[in-house]
Amino acid sequence: MMEPVRLTWREFEETTKSILQFCGLNPVHNYLLMGRQTDVWCKTSDSLTAARIIVECKSTKSDDSTIPISEVTDFCARLALARSSGVADQGWLITNGKFSANSHSVIRDSHLEGVCRLLTFDSLLSSVIDFSSYFSQLKLIAEKNKLKFIDPSLTAAGKPVKKFSSFLQFCSEWISHRSEEVMLLLGDYGQGKTTCCHQILLSYMSNGQILDGRIPIYIRLRDVANQGYQLPAILRVSLQEQFGLHYHSFQLINFLADAGRLLFIFDGLDEISFTGFWNEVFPPLRQLLSISSKKNRILITSRPGIFSSESTISLTLNSLLPKDDKTRSITVVLDYFDEKRVLAAVDQYGVQDSRAVLGKLYENPGIADLIRRPITLQMVLDSLLVEGQSYSKVSSSADLYDLYTSKWLYRDSWRSNIQNLSLEKGEDFKFLFVQQLAWKMLTSGLPRVTSDYIESAVKEYFGHIDGTSELLPAFANEIRLCSFLDWQLSGSLVFAHKSFLEYFVATRLAGVDPSQQVQQLSNHIFGPATLMFAAQMISWDVVTKSDLFHDAIKTSSVLCLNTINILSSLNQKLALTVTLPDASSIDFGSADVIVLSVNSSSVKQLSLESESSIYLELSDVRAEIVAVRSKESTKMVMRNCNIGEIVCHATTTLELEGSNARVASGRLDFESMVIGPHDRCGFHSVSIDGPSKVTFRLPQPDANLTRKQRLIDLGFSIRRSGKAKGKKDGS
Repeated sequence: MMEPVRLTWREFEETTKSILQFCGLNPVHNYLLMGRQTDVWCKTSDSLTAARIIVECKSTKSDDSTIPISEVTDFCARLALARSSGVADQGWLITNGKFSANSHSVIRDSHLEGVCRLLTFDSLLSSVIDFSSYFSQLKLIAEKNKLKFIDPSLTAAGKPVKKFSSFLQFCSEWISHRSEEVMLLLGDYGQGKTTCCHQILLSYMSNGQILDGRIPIYIRLRDVANQGYQLPAILRVSLQEQFGLHYHSFQLINFLADAGRLLFIFDGLDEISFTGFWNEVFPPLRQLLSISSKKNRILITSRPGIFSSESTISLTLNSLLPKDDKTRSITVVLDYFDEKRVLAAVDQYGVQDSRAVLGKLYENPGIADLIRRPITLQMVLDSLLVEGQSYSKVSSSADLYDLYTSKWLYRDSWRSNIQNLSLEKGEDFKFLFVQQLAWKMLTSGLPRVTSDYIESAVKEYFGHIDGTSELLPAFANEIRLCSFLDWQLSGSLVFAHKSFLEYFVATRLAGVDPSQQVQQLSNHIFGPATLMFAAQMISWDVVTKSDLFHDAIKTSSVLCLNTINILSSLNQKLALTVTLPDASSIDFGSADVIVLSVNSSSVKQLSLESESSIYLELSDVRAEIVAVRSKESTKMVMRNCNIGEIVCHATTTLELEGSNARVASGRLDFESMVIGPHDRCGFHSVSIDGPSKVTFRLPQPDANLTRKQRLIDLGFSIRRSGKAKGKKDGS
């Protein structure tokens, strides 16, 4: 449970003064008023509601201690005298104990109702910000889900969570009893991360029990993209500008967090950047965690793809959190829906024979894969059970999104104003407009657009057609009402789910000729989900065999990263010679063989992960970290490289050669290593795990030097342990 606040009397007065200062009340400590010392005297800065307030602080030994009636009577008498003398308007008596039931009758008998307040420390903290309007808006957002919440199965710290019957029960345990202050909730697109956040909000607004008295602060990170990375700015944009939740200063939020009064919910770490690449996500993550403290609780949701591996997650969080002997974070993964949960969703549609429908869903391999995610499960059930579409039409994610978005494009076509335009097929133009909107938002880094933007974009797109001036406002309204767009209370427009934006961007890629596809893939880095959709719609064998593609990929690091994600989603072989950008995290999936050559590149972090074999060549590369994880054999050849650290988990052969080729530190698990033969190459502070064979190909030695002296002179500092063996060739 949350530890009770217990302060000395002096600390209690100072803390109360700080809270009042954070609220903009300009407090003065130990103020002399009418010949008597006042604990705190303050004056509001608002000229319209200016008030001078006497504040007395009564510290007790325990939360159960009651303030004597005599002290309440004395305070009321003092306040009445100060009011009659014109030196004060209000009085607050604040305690970290409690007041008796008769205390308020003293105020009534003194005729000070409305100007004298009796506050416990808890009630003071709860009253410093008015959350009522904020919660009303959050409730509207959280209640939008059509399907009743179906509890997902969870994996925490790499193990299935079986002790708790529900997600909310697990959260309650984490908030109240566990020591980790940060929970990272991971799930692929459409797996219900946001829905889980909404369940926390709805539960709090219904009874508040699971949060142990904390107030949830919900931040949709896509709403604050491109707003800078400072936490005060992130909170201001989300809470004040979008939800109208006003507070005087960030220090007040920080104080409430340190006091254990808040639960921060940062939803969609990957959505703070359209590409979701690590170098774009790391700075805001550092800021989100800057408010961490032992009593604070922070929940962050994200797609797992922004992290290269599970070990990267723990290393990253631990590096950003304060260092002590306790684990400061826990990683929880939302598992895909099993048959039991899919059946529960089908039951909600009220079909006569749910199991027969379930069996039919699993007959189609494409549908069987899609219904593992809540969002695509709902889309499948809407399209097949409600709309009566054919099961055979769906074999991939792209098929399903095409079917679902077409439902809006063609529904109500009998009354569509666009039909009155001189166009052959009005629905296509609605699709093209939304496609253009998605492309503009992604390539320009716009997390949302305004209503004025929609109006002007519609006018620009259709205004050249004769007789459209009266129809354009109605058409803009049709765009606003479509089911995959979300019109926010602030007046801005966002895609209801990031996957819809990614799908429409992919359709734009698929709709141009191969030369334009190469150009677009060279100009913009697209996220894995966008490229997954594109891979299902484009004939990539035609694109990758073109001379234009092979010429471009040798110089375009952007095209390289996009191509790797595309081909790995298709499980195709990959052999590329490329230059990578500064920070690259690549998951090859289950591609058969990966052959990757990196030339003349300064790479901050290169992370490669695959279920298959990797052949990696690095030439003239300066990198801080190179991490390789493979379930099969991996061979790394590094020429003239300077690598800060190598982390390798694979059955690996490592060859290191070239002048000044070196690795400063790392952890290696390999079968064999070949080093040399050049002037200066070696390892420093490297841990070698497992039975390994190390071969040194050294240049012709100085006859006057011993073997050990030759190795030291060449820059080697190698410590062997276990059964590792050293062997030298050519010396």
